[in-house]
Amino acid sequence: MKKKELPDCIVLPDCIVCERIPPKFVFEIGHKLFDNILSRKEVHNCCVSAIKVINHIDKTKRIYFCGKGKKVIVAGLFYIFSLYKQVKLSQSRIANVLGISTMSVRKHYRNLLVSFPEIFEPERFLSKSQLYSLKLWEKESKKK
Repeated sequence: MKKKELPDCIVLPDCIVCERIPPKFVFEIGHKLFDNILSRKEVHNCCVSAIKVINHIDKTKRIYFCGKGKKVIVAGLFYIFSLYKQVKLSQSRIANVLGISTMSVRKHYRNLLVSFPEIFEPERFLSKSQLYSLKLWEKESKKK
């Protein structure tokens, strides 16, 4: 398997998703969103985590990416990371930086949490009301 070189010596195997969601794109967006909020090292770790999650999803449930653009996937991931790190990063700020709607951010972060609870473990960082809202959303989305 070929290896790709990334900033700060991160090396990941080639995958179809990485071609669609290049690590460079993840780093650019991560720095735009978190630069004034987190330290450079924390931003870097957040971006690396996002890339690892993308690779994990690619290996375990590749079909998840079908019909989804790179912006909405990265938006959902970074919003989840902001909740996990308890950083004040709003859905509207993410939407403005990426040029997508706030509804897209909301839909895709929820979709990621519901589709991959083993990765994100939402019980660890969401409040009871957020978990309740997520379960309601999950039920509604299954009806459609």
